Amino acid sequence: MNVLYDHQIFSWQKYGGISRYFYELIKRVSVSERVDLYQGFHVNKYGLEKIGDFGKLFSCQKIELPKTGRIYEWINTAGLKCFARKSKAGIYHPTYYNDYCIDGKKLVVTVYDMIHELFPEYFVHDKATIAKKRVILKKADGIIAISEATKNDLVEILGLPPEKIDVVYLANSLRLEVKEKRFFKEPYCLYVGNRGGYKNFLPMLEAFAISKYAKDLKLVAFGGGAFDNKEISAIKHLNLMECVKQISGDDKLLANLYKYAEVFIYPSQYEGFGLPPLEAMYYGTPVICSDTSSIPEVVMDTALQFNPNNIDSMADAFNKILSDDGLRKELAVKGKNREKDFSWDRCAKETIDVYKKVLEG
Repeated sequence: MNVLYDHQIFSWQKYGGISRYFYELIKRVSVSERVDLYQGFHVNKYGLEKIGDFGKLFSCQKIELPKTGRIYEWINTAGLKCFARKSKAGIYHPTYYNDYCIDGKKLVVTVYDMIHELFPEYFVHDKATIAKKRVILKKADGIIAISEATKNDLVEILGLPPEKIDVVYLANSLRLEVKEKRFFKEPYCLYVGNRGGYKNFLPMLEAFAISKYAKDLKLVAFGGGAFDNKEISAIKHLNLMECVKQISGDDKLLANLYKYAEVFIYPSQYEGFGLPPLEAMYYGTPVICSDTSSIPEVVMDTALQFNPNNIDSMADAFNKILSDDGLRKELAVKGKNREKDFSWDRCAKETIDVYKKVLEG
């Protein structure tokens, strides 16, 4: 089998969830299948050109161009079309939703979530994604959803036939050994990632403020950039200036924060899959999380769940898990076992099965 992948996500993300997914996937698919990888003028730092003997590889990484604008996209598109004509791949798996009208190949598209459709108020400057997604999914010969919840959303929102959609789970890539002492000496709860909109960070702050442990613990927010004015104002209003900290860093620091956290909180209103809970579970960190979308599907009974739209429900979760050492230990053990159910090797194998099914169909 011969599979063609394009440049889209690699030209936008140095690092990121989707580019990580394709890095892990391509690295493994290339072991047993011929891979044609068009990277174009890309910015990613994963070094895909170094991971194996790809059948064909086009990379212009050293040529500097602005990564936005018509000229940049025109050159990338022209290069992809030329590369695709020479490729003998039977499957074309684009890394995002732009439709480049690649002829003569079966089209397989991965859908990561339906956030744009369900929360359009947070994406007023990115309405194009909804339109592009609809166009390419109508044309797709096969669709991969990263959770059953995402598959159900595709059927309900876009009316796509369920038999056209296969669920292939993602996996955790953060598996660094932590040998160093704890970065934060004080006990803390951990939040990871972006904080805007549906991520539900501000309501979570309110829940933390009214919990019994707000004065005994720190709340550490990793990543997502420095707190903005709205967040600072909320932190001051809730009298949490001494309790809430924001920090950024590399995977080594993140692994350290996971390992020594009292609890990891994931209050998002919606996720197509949600990798941070898996990361926390790998390090034996007890998880409290939302009971919506794909999140319960991933954590199952290994986490304490709450209603993300109810401040009291979140506060109760804080109180319950932080007051019960036995519960934290139980969830830590269950979480470590549940995390083992997900692997990138399994993701690659099941994706190859989707490719074969599409070719045979």
